[in-house]
Amino acid sequence: MFARAAEALDRFLARWTAGAAHRAVLVVLAAAVLVGAAAWYAAGNLGINTSNKDMISRDVPFRQNALAFEAAFPQFERRVIVVAEAETIEQAEGLATDLADAMAARPDRFEDVRVPDTDPFLRRNALLYLDVDALYDLADRLAGAQALLAALAADPSLRGLFDVLSDGFGAFVADGTAPPAELAGVLSAMAEVVEARLAGRERLLSWRTVLGGGALDDGERRTLITAQPVLDYGSLAPAGAALREIRALAGPLQEAAGSDVSVRITGGPALETEELATVTDGAAQAGVISLVLVSLLLVLGLRSWRVIVAVLVT
Repeated sequence: MFARAAEALDRFLARWTAGAAHRAVLVVLAAAVLVGAAAWYAAGNLGINTSNKDMISRDVPFRQNALAFEAAFPQFERRVIVVAEAETIEQAEGLATDLADAMAARPDRFEDVRVPDTDPFLRRNALLYLDVDALYDLADRLAGAQALLAALAADPSLRGLFDVLSDGFGAFVADGTAPPAELAGVLSAMAEVVEARLAGRERLLSWRTVLGGGALDDGERRTLITAQPVLDYGSLAPAGAALREIRALAGPLQEAAGSDVSVRITGGPALETEELATVTDGAAQAGVISLVLVSLLLVLGLRSWRVIVAVLVT
């Protein structure tokens, strides 16, 4: 029974192949129509979703909790973080503020753009967040610089600064006493700025460094921007357009600020974009390797370039 069925199948396939060969043009046209119909249906009904969260069922309890948290606190969800770093905190804040303004002007790419360090509430109440010892130390430094600050407040210009320094040194020279360490710190900071300018580098005098009593650590040189990028889950890089926009906006600002500033990007959407880019690159490499190996097998098995090309095209 199986032998008769196999013979019947062989006869059917032979007739089918012979018929297709005799009606080659009709077969090609029919295949083209079917391919066109399939492509039209796929374009209107099929798509991709690159959200890694949607890979997990919404019925799972922890997923439901996560969705409830996102609904209650949408401002914390899917945020990208831009890190602006410079030699002085003033430069970093200036760059971050300008970049945030440029990002906020693109609502099609970003939502809820913030610079936490420049928040008015934190500006008014920043001293309340200092440790007690640090607050006392800052108060002593401000008290020691009271005369300098009062004079600069009356004349906040370069002339006013040098007048204050000249009067201060004159008093100490007349008395024969050494100037205080605070005044030496101001002169050292000014000398660094002048040397940088003479070398062709942008540099600002950081009063926070001068009044803070020393150089800033790495964390104090950075200012953060947080924003919610507009994501496109129909793309292999949902945040790709937003990240490219950040780099395009930051480029001219970095050039204007000098070589001592940098802009880096992190956050969930940025990391996911890098992950998907890695997956895409790996898939492309695997596809090329597979095509080469399959072609090699066809060459060894068929030994006819016409048949090989037909198989590969199919």
